[in-house]
Amino acid sequence: MLWVYRDVKSRTMSKALKFARYKNFIKAQMLTKSFDQAKLKSAGNAGVLVTPIDNTTRLTNDSGVPFHPLLHGNLTINITEAEAAYAKLMTEFSNVKDRGSIDIFETRRGIHDLTVAVIIPIRNRPAHLRLLLGHLIPILQRQLRRFQIFTAYQFGDGTFNKGRLMNAAFRYLLDATRVEDVKFDCFIFHDVDMLTESDLNTYECFPGTNKVKHMSYTVNKFNYTFCCGMTVGGVLSFTEEQFIKVNGFSNHFWGWGGEDDDMNARIKENKLEVVRPHLSVGRYTMIPHDRDKLNPYNAKVLKQLGRRQRSNFNGLAGCPAQVLGVEVRPLFVNILIKVEED
Repeated sequence: MLWVYRDVKSRTMSKALKFARYKNFIKAQMLTKSFDQAKLKSAGNAGVLVTPIDNTTRLTNDSGVPFHPLLHGNLTINITEAEAAYAKLMTEFSNVKDRGSIDIFETRRGIHDLTVAVIIPIRNRPAHLRLLLGHLIPILQRQLRRFQIFTAYQFGDGTFNKGRLMNAAFRYLLDATRVEDVKFDCFIFHDVDMLTESDLNTYECFPGTNKVKHMSYTVNKFNYTFCCGMTVGGVLSFTEEQFIKVNGFSNHFWGWGGEDDDMNARIKENKLEVVRPHLSVGRYTMIPHDRDKLNPYNAKVLKQLGRRQRSNFNGLAGCPAQVLGVEVRPLFVNILIKVEED
């Protein structure tokens, strides 16, 4: 399968090309019914190990849409292979020239029903970012997504503020996409240490509905039980309209913890519905790591949640953060953000 970076200005397709893609999609649906495991393994297993899938199973996403038959199903996380996949991707795309910050990955085969922006709040986690990119990009490719990955990188050595980073990155993308005349359908906020254990867990959103998708249903750290404050933390997907409706994340949580619980309350207040994948699909591995001293546990979380400010006064509107610069790299776009101190 040939993957390319497609300039946003070359998105128009002829009727013949659209028809050809439609035929490929129908062919993929037919192949799904009889696609044997030997062919599945021969398709490649970039960054992961393949767990066999029942050949009679019809592969569908949460919307019931048939998957491309190259999907593997359940995955076993393999750090060495994720690193190798990252290196391979870097070799493949390192020579791409003259890219803009909104140019996207897309394949020349298949139907691209959604264009996805993955936003990763981060600072000083290069090893985890390599693993996530090496693991996630092949999955997005197998899911035939049009996508770009953005890191929201906090400048300086102040206390980490995840909410402000995600708000600032979202605002930048809104401004940049309007200039470039392109629109992302989905904005997926993704912790850098979270690796999905199934490529049947579709990276998607639900435009025109009130459904917000919480993808990281269960995590190995918590023995795959839905507990321990994992309300909508980890990996969470919105449409543009939904994220604006909840006014983004709270700006008031410094250090680790709290912004996801606050977001859960914002979603409920705005009468949105959280949907999750099946338990067998929504499983994630959290990469173990030492606590960053600049991202300490926020001991005031419970008190802050108890005095939670209304979401329409605290969030996207008036977010005290500034984009200092944007650097286009082969596999992602780095947005450097200065978070203002209170």
